[in-house]
Amino acid sequence: MDHHELRARIRRLIASGDLPTISPLASGTVSAPGGIRRISIERPLPDLCSICGEANPTVAYTYAKGGLVFLHAACDALWRQVREAEAWSAGPRRVHPPTRGVLHIECRKRGDEPSEYVLSFRGDKDGVGAFYLAKTTGFDPLTDLLRKLGVPGPSIAIALQVLMAEPRHKIPNLLLTQAMLRELGL
Repeated sequence: MDHHELRARIRRLIASGDLPTISPLASGTVSAPGGIRRISIERPLPDLCSICGEANPTVAYTYAKGGLVFLHAACDALWRQVREAEAWSAGPRRVHPPTRGVLHIECRKRGDEPSEYVLSFRGDKDGVGAFYLAKTTGFDPLTDLLRKLGVPGPSIAIALQVLMAEPRHKIPNLLLTQAMLRELGL
């Protein structure tokens, strides 16, 4: 994963609650109010890094709610940068929960030119509050955009198959965060 993908993954993990939003004061000390303790280990741990998914992390975090996070030192530094940039280090009250809704994709075909795809997002229940997310041309840019939005691989494959035959497709139960909107420049 490159830094852009890692940052997007960190934002999703923070939004889902899998990564805490506050940092410890120093190695071995506990920070308030979340009770997070950072432990730096001199040898690689047997678990996978919670951010990049690769082996041999060297930093572990434990926190009051029973969570345990393993990280590489570089992933830990990147997590800190994302928290600071997003002002999450000020506390959980500043993090807005993700919004669950339906991603709508409309395909606009233009003869021999590549198809244009318009993406919008609407609430689950009544479709009120729909808003435009992005426009892209071609399957590869569409696939990249869907990945940035956190759409799982199998759902992307289904969407591409449907859009080859139909002008519209819906992806239900998508979680959209403010971090994702900022990443898209909205």
